[in-house]
Amino acid sequence: MYSFQGMKPGQIALLASLCAQQDEDNFRQKLLIDRPDHHVGFAFLTGTAGEIKNKLQRSVIGCALKQQIIPRQEIAIFSLCQLSNQALNQALENTLSESHIRIKISLISNSRWIAAAIYGEALIYQRMSQEIMGLSLHRFSPS
Repeated sequence: MYSFQGMKPGQIALLASLCAQQDEDNFRQKLLIDRPDHHVGFAFLTGTAGEIKNKLQRSVIGCALKQQIIPRQEIAIFSLCQLSNQALNQALENTLSESHIRIKISLISNSRWIAAAIYGEALIYQRMSQEIMGLSLHRFSPS
């Protein structure tokens, strides 16, 4: 199914954001076997671009702390907020502001890197949608 050998955290984050919701447990277990130093977490958000921007930080911080992706330190939380905002801005760059958006956020970390990948869909009209994606990666030292 998945092989994470030789993959960088950004690549793993992209794959995680693309995996189906029912495959997340298998993804997490395979990542633990192949790369035991990596941690993964998933979050989902829906709403307009403005609503998602308002919910993003609370959602990713909660996910990251619950899944032990980052330590409970100010610098780690700041890095997470910054990179998740960058990924969201990339994903929303060419999206209409009044579109209804549904996104999946994947967070990946190891001892040196933290990555956020966003994949989703913006519903422009009832029968017209646009796939959106964003990725951000930061160097991180949790000491």
